[in-house]
Amino acid sequence: VRVRMARNWETKLAGIRLTVADTGTGMSTGVRQRIFEPFFTAWTPPGAGLGLWVSHEIVSKHKGAIKVRSARNMGTVFVVFLPYLDPSH
Repeated sequence: VRVRMARNWETKLAGIRLTVADTGTGMSTGVRQRIFEPFFTAWTPPGAGLGLWVSHEIVSKHKGAIKVRSARNMGTVFVVFLPYLDPSH
């Protein structure tokens, strides 16, 4: 886990970047493409499939972004960017 000051180069907003990485089994391309869909789960037994969808919605509503990289048998990296609050609001 790592937290750093950052800038979203697409929006030019300054904020923080939270990186969470593991060295687990990784995700297949099919799973990775669907992880932010509501009710999608790759767990056995199945979960509710709402956690990443809700997280993505919250981050998006705050003008942030979530990106994911994953490689089979190598692990997964999630990067969350959240802009700083505008003090005028």
